[in-house]
Amino acid sequence: MGERAGGKEEIKQLEDCSISKFNVDGELITIGNEIEVVKIGHAMYLKRMDNIQTMLIGGKSSGRGSWEAKAQVLQGKQKRSGN
Repeated sequence: MGERAGGKEEIKQLEDCSISKFNVDGELITIGNEIEVVKIGHAMYLKRMDNIQTMLIGGKSSGRGSWEAKAQVLQGKQKRSGN
């Protein structure tokens, strides 16, 4: 529920590698028990129950232990029966 800036990818804040809310591909995702944050090297990944892997790119420290990151949806496998 907000206005979109034209053509820009939404950038949200990550605090101490813990994410609460951010926008991925136009979908607002709230981090909870269903989503796990995995840090591999300098890259951070999200693992969701629907097996869509999301990578946080462009993560950088913005001071005070918080991070700025762009969220990008990577190609993931959706396990669906019957298809």
